Amino acid sequence: MKITDFNALLGAGSLEESHAPAALNGRELQDLVSPISSEEFVDTYFSRASLNTKGHPGKFDHIFSWGKLKQALVRGQKVSDSRYNITASFTGGEDSGNPRDLIKAQHEKVIELLNAGATVCITNIHMADPFLARWAQMALEAINKDALTVSWMNSLTNNPYTGWQPAPMVPLPEITRDQRFCIAKSSLRFVEFRDKVIVPCDHGVLRFPVTLSPILQRLSSAPTSFTVPEVVSWQQKPDGPSPDEILSCLQVLFTNGILQSV
Repeated sequence: MKITDFNALLGAGSLEESHAPAALNGRELQDLVSPISSEEFVDTYFSRASLNTKGHPGKFDHIFSWGKLKQALVRGQKVSDSRYNITASFTGGEDSGNPRDLIKAQHEKVIELLNAGATVCITNIHMADPFLARWAQMALEAINKDALTVSWMNSLTNNPYTGWQPAPMVPLPEITRDQRFCIAKSSLRFVEFRDKVIVPCDHGVLRFPVTLSPILQRLSSAPTSFTVPEVVSWQQKPDGPSPDEILSCLQVLFTNGILQSV
């Protein structure tokens, strides 16, 4: 079997996962990057340089395998959350100078795309893999320890080790109440961390009050364009963000290229 024969790896006749998931032990991040320490990984390598870790051939099998990917693709067909999605690219990623040229893909097309030479990205695959979700949460807790959090967050604001440079900041335009906007394709992803919503972007990490989470969720799944007054009207909770907070959030998203004029 050739490694490029993805039908044999993911198709109907491929092997299924037969063993039970490994038990979580609180050392997920450390076990992943060993023999170096998790502190050294965050301070020296994370978003800075590639890391070639030593270990036995099956070191990462509990996190990823072709069998696990096959199962995730099956479960993923039942995931309705728009944050879970599949995209593909034939551009060659950063080598092409246009890593954002992605096309939406469906589950049944993944094998065909891989065999055709595409790079396939499954965003938030943990939503289709319960064990991976638990494992990632444990690893994230290790990263989020006070001794690591600052280094981890700061590392995201540095230029990646690939040499890729972010797009320039976008100046705020003069707008009218009827001006319509949309979210740039596959550009708005976020996680809640303590009392903040963390949004990664080309220029680093954006932080918003956690009360803006429902607005960001609706923006990320909006099927059509929208106006600023429409977005402000989405806020209906007594303890939700103020109109000024929503406007400030939209301005930040626009200048960072996540929100675009239609």
